[in-house]
Amino acid sequence: LICLGVALYVGLYEAYQNLEVVYDTIYKTTRFADASALFDAAPAGLVDKVRTIPHVRTAFGRAVKDGAIIQRGRERERVLGRFIGLPRGSRPPVNDVMILDGRFLSNAQEVMMEQQFAHENGYVVGDRVRASYQGREYEFVICALVASPEYIYPVPSKYQMFFSRGTFGVLFIDEARARQWFGMGRQITEVHCLTDP
Repeated sequence: LICLGVALYVGLYEAYQNLEVVYDTIYKTTRFADASALFDAAPAGLVDKVRTIPHVRTAFGRAVKDGAIIQRGRERERVLGRFIGLPRGSRPPVNDVMILDGRFLSNAQEVMMEQQFAHENGYVVGDRVRASYQGREYEFVICALVASPEYIYPVPSKYQMFFSRGTFGVLFIDEARARQWFGMGRQITEVHCLTDP
């Protein structure tokens, strides 16, 4: 009985250490933010000011809004979607994504989809997906399935920890398209930064 207890303890401890290594790897590879600020709207120039704060190594601003992912002909016809603007052709310096299948955004008609939502709803690279924000719909082509350090467990917020699988999707879209779609001009809704240890 003592040997069984020791074996169980060692096995669980090893699993914990392996999980910790995986999280650390994802967070380092994607440069997961040390600090973030969220707001309704702010001028994009705020990012430059954040970069001047002592011990801030880099900062990145982006436009993010929630809307609907429209899935005609699928089990769930309309689900909550989060649309995150990323620069086309270059990787973000903070909160990057890990591409699991496909490639990074190359035009405004493409979208990268969070992989757990894609799996739950049967999406693959090359599929089309419709998204709606305040009644304005766009159709995108999925160019990649991705994992994000912000959505290892995809839920809309820390206040909604229990969310039905497949009912919340994250779409990473072209930054210029996002700002135009959201009617934001040169404004952003989030600033993320990396700091000195």
